[in-house]
Amino acid sequence: MNLSTRYSIPGLVGRSALELVVVSNPETPDRTLAIKGLAPSPLPWLVESARLVERMGAADLAYPCNTAHYFLHRAPADMAPRLPLVDMIHETAAEVASAGLTRVGLLATTGTISTRLYQEAFEARGVAVVVPEQTDVAPSGPDVEGEGRLTRAAYERLGVEPERPLDPPRLAALVDFVVARLGEQEGLVMETIRGAFGVKAGFTSGVARQLMFEAGRRLVARGAEAIVLGCTEVPLVLNRRTAEVDGKTVPLVDATTVLAERLLARPGPHGIAGGLGPEATIDLLVKMGAPADFTDLQYAILRATVSTLDARRDQDHLKLLAIAGPDPIDAARRLAAAGAAFLALSRGAADAEAEVAAATGLVVVADRPERPAAPAIVRAAVAAAPTP
Repeated sequence: MNLSTRYSIPGLVGRSALELVVVSNPETPDRTLAIKGLAPSPLPWLVESARLVERMGAADLAYPCNTAHYFLHRAPADMAPRLPLVDMIHETAAEVASAGLTRVGLLATTGTISTRLYQEAFEARGVAVVVPEQTDVAPSGPDVEGEGRLTRAAYERLGVEPERPLDPPRLAALVDFVVARLGEQEGLVMETIRGAFGVKAGFTSGVARQLMFEAGRRLVARGAEAIVLGCTEVPLVLNRRTAEVDGKTVPLVDATTVLAERLLARPGPHGIAGGLGPEATIDLLVKMGAPADFTDLQYAILRATVSTLDARRDQDHLKLLAIAGPDPIDAARRLAAAGAAFLALSRGAADAEAEVAAATGLVVVADRPERPAAPAIVRAAVAAAPTP
């Protein structure tokens, strides 16, 4: 099994009655770029994560990434997951149909929309789908950089500051600016997900929330009875069950919540093949009721990676293996067997530090109130990185 990575791989141990097996593999190539032919197919990485989850003892499998399902649905037999796959696309479509909805708006990545993943699943159940308007004009000009995203300087020129919402006049100017240059889908939705002040850059409030809300408002104006949050980053900014839109209470159908509920209805242990948006993986674990100390440690590692390594893309984050279960010693042994180079214990499992070290022979870092472990975990991963 290929565990190649720039950094040494931490194994996270948590204590939990609900057993969760997690592979966070942010090295997986960007799914939307792969669909556009601008990145390699992520399927080999998705398969690697599935094999690791299986090896670590999971009974089922879920991917907290909607766009990844495009590749999973088309995987040849020898690369298809062997574990039962809980498919968030099909489960979300079934949830919407069972609610009696007949016309929904879809907020998702350009890759998910262009491949009609959700449209086909909904239309098979008699549900019409409204999506943001897209432009065929390739974005260009001094305000656009890289993969068609607006520059940070352009945002700042319009008064945008980190995590601070704009007042109505400035917001209207920003919306006009991004839509004129990129269209609704790229300017409102994808800028929220991948823009300079978007979720993947570490921002989940301020203009990220305002731009995504505006995208949803436009879908409601076109007749959507509910909004489907069809990208795992979207519920990080639209994090309620409903939204008040122009005097209407509109249901928000969160595909990540649907996935969590379907997994919890199964016996487990539950396997999560994540890291395809590290924060979205943590969001799924939270929605499944994972212990707070287990998810808090993962989030602290994410933030420490941003501050220490200047991580800005999924691929800049650490690869992690994690198990939360009733027996920290057993979890530690399974993580070591799966390739973890050292172990980190969440606060609920910190009392097992000596036993874990003796059982595995690995270096152990315990997260404690007086000594938060996340910075040390990131430093250890970098210091013990494999020699090129």
